[in-house]
Amino acid sequence: MLSRYTSTSRGRFESGLTLIEVLVVVTILGIVAVAAVPNFSSMDEQRVELAATEVADALRFARAEAMRTGIPHGLRASATEERAQVYRLDLTAPSPAPEYSVRHPGSKRLYDLQLDRSPYGADVADVGIYYDGSSVAVDYLAFDANGVPRFATDALSLTLGQAEISVRRGDASRVVAVEPVSGRVTVR
Repeated sequence: MLSRYTSTSRGRFESGLTLIEVLVVVTILGIVAVAAVPNFSSMDEQRVELAATEVADALRFARAEAMRTGIPHGLRASATEERAQVYRLDLTAPSPAPEYSVRHPGSKRLYDLQLDRSPYGADVADVGIYYDGSSVAVDYLAFDANGVPRFATDALSLTLGQAEISVRRGDASRVVAVEPVSGRVTVR
């Protein structure tokens, strides 16, 4: 700390700082504070990236399980429920029905991503999954035993036309997309 000693008329010395010294110290503290405060928008970007990667990983897992077991697996993503769930189609039922009993390979819990409650605090902003021949968006995507994104029943077989799931937090967003023929999953 800088100090100045000045003499008073009675011979005593008093210490103090000049105005310029105070301004220099305050300026330096301001610069250090600005540098130390994290950039919250970049944190949102990172959180959205991680959340979108989790959704992409769930899709990749569903595809791999369909190919491994020969039983169609898929993902249901809901913007209203803020979640994405991996399912297996029950082929023994009269009409194939999703069975939400698939477990995450790491945690062994049900594969149910609740993004708004996760550490990422992200939202499933929009789900746009369209099968060929349909103009109505659905919230589920299934893979057949060959890993091809397809919706199939005994009487009907529809290939994927387009699949995009948007994940958002604040102003940051990412889109998880599935290629119609190959089933390749990307985050952009």
